[in-house]
Amino acid sequence: MEAYRHAEHTEDELALEVIRRAGDILTRSAYFELRRVTSTYHHGVLMLRGRVSSRYIKQVAQELTGRIQGVQSVVNEIEVRAASESGREGKGAETAISVHPTTPADAAGDDSSKKG
Repeated sequence: MEAYRHAEHTEDELALEVIRRAGDILTRSAYFELRRVTSTYHHGVLMLRGRVSSRYIKQVAQELTGRIQGVQSVVNEIEVRAASESGREGKGAETAISVHPTTPADAAGDDSSKKG
């Protein structure tokens, strides 16, 4: 029974150390938004959660934390959202373009249709 408690205690210590190291690595990253990513660890698996603005930054988080001693695999549950957080599902850092229909007169700069 004592050996079981010791093994459990050691696993808890390892989990705390891995989570601390993941936080340190993400905080020191050149990508500011990685500072908001959180992690949990259980039996060799590091789970990442949070939101970033691109798939690339999501992958950077996984690559950086996957090198931590004790991490056997990374489950990357980071969401990719547009930086504007406009309420629609973002698919990366793509820019939203608003298209407004114009009439031929608008395109030619003709103001004759406007009454003032």
